[in-house]
Amino acid sequence: MPDHLHTRLEGNRFDYAPVTLAFGELVIRLRRYFGENSPLPVALAKAALPTIESMWHAPVPAPLVIRHEGMHVTIAPDFLLRAKEQLAAIRA
Repeated sequence: MPDHLHTRLEGNRFDYAPVTLAFGELVIRLRRYFGENSPLPVALAKAALPTIESMWHAPVPAPLVIRHEGMHVTIAPDFLLRAKEQLAAIRA
């Protein structure tokens, strides 16, 4: 996970940025396509992180387009909506 998504607190505790949920949901989604042991899901999610962070604040996010090492992957934004639902449930 990229360092700027979390901050180490006292002991073994961490504070995570809300967009971390979207990063994780995207990795899970990509693993369905590329396999659990493939390094591509994490590499693609890291490449897409600046776009995911921008999408996080969009009222109606567009599909995510990832370009990485000659690959072109387009993904529906449902992973982002699922992450926002999870965050709402945590905060409730």
